[in-house]
Amino acid sequence: MRLRNLLVGFWLVCVVVPVYAAPPMGGAGWKGSLGLGVLWKAEPYKGEDDTILPIPLINLKYQRFYIQGFTVGYKLIDELEGSIDIIAQPRLEGYDASDNVYFEGMEDRDYSMDVGLALNAQFGRVLFNVTAVSDVLGYNDGQEVSASVGYNFVFGGTGQSVLRVTPTLGLKWLSANLVDYYYGVRAEEARLDRPQYTGDAGFNGTVGVMANYFFTTHSGISAGIQYEAFGNEIADSPLLEKDYSLRVFAGYSWMF
Repeated sequence: MRLRNLLVGFWLVCVVVPVYAAPPMGGAGWKGSLGLGVLWKAEPYKGEDDTILPIPLINLKYQRFYIQGFTVGYKLIDELEGSIDIIAQPRLEGYDASDNVYFEGMEDRDYSMDVGLALNAQFGRVLFNVTAVSDVLGYNDGQEVSASVGYNFVFGGTGQSVLRVTPTLGLKWLSANLVDYYYGVRAEEARLDRPQYTGDAGFNGTVGVMANYFFTTHSGISAGIQYEAFGNEIADSPLLEKDYSLRVFAGYSWMF
């Protein structure tokens, strides 16, 4: 379970830390940042303790190809105002039933892999992102479509001692197959304190804020918080004790 939490935490931080948070860098070859952070995550499943994990921070780019955490992407269209990318990323949700007394008698819900498209656009300091992905390994056979908007507040100069604060609002649609796989209870898994539950398609809302402070053009710290409110289709699951997900992190990165 420790490895599962570490992988999930790593992926969550990489989702929270947007590519646009790093300052622009010139030159050929690989560009980006490497660092280390600490994540606190509130676990929504029953019987799961909140976790605190050390997290590596990875954000690398080579021409149109990039790696952001566990997400691998290629920019099909790359313009000054934005890009259209093809992306592949793991879905690090689910649980090992043997790790939790409440889940005894249930089948494990496994990780999977999503592939899809991402649209990123920036107009001045306003940032837009739309992502649509689908399971390609056949574990949950689900889809997810998400959209977010953010605003980049910049304080300070263009070199050293620059503070960037980026609040974001988002909406996420999850298909019935996806919700049912990770939050449903099958007939053969049901018991008195865990009734049968069939998940349906629904929406989650997200709100967050990301802050980056750059000491120099190559060194900086970052911190962020992201809150995701589950729609009724997920919140009503008997597997959950929270109707939200919350994560907070802070870290240091070296940019090159």
